Amino acid sequence: VHGVPRQPSAEIHAPIGRHPTRKTLMAVVPTGREAHTGYTTLHADKQGRYALLAVRIYTGRTHQIRVHLKHIGHPLLGDYTYGAPQTT
Repeated sequence: VHGVPRQPSAEIHAPIGRHPTRKTLMAVVPTGREAHTGYTTLHADKQGRYALLAVRIYTGRTHQIRVHLKHIGHPLLGDYTYGAPQTT
């Protein structure tokens, strides 16, 4: 993911539904369906540029990992749909 999460492990409980303006995307929205994701940091770049996470999905929403990690400010590296372009 981009950056290093402040918490080395955490649970994300945030409802996921259609993006309000970009209907081909999913997003965390109040009217969405319940979604639960957990993560643990396996490796963090010393300069804070990226981290490797082990992710567990407890619910199976469309694009859940991508949406939840973007929601907490750490989109997947190289994910041009839900995240920032890959940087070095």
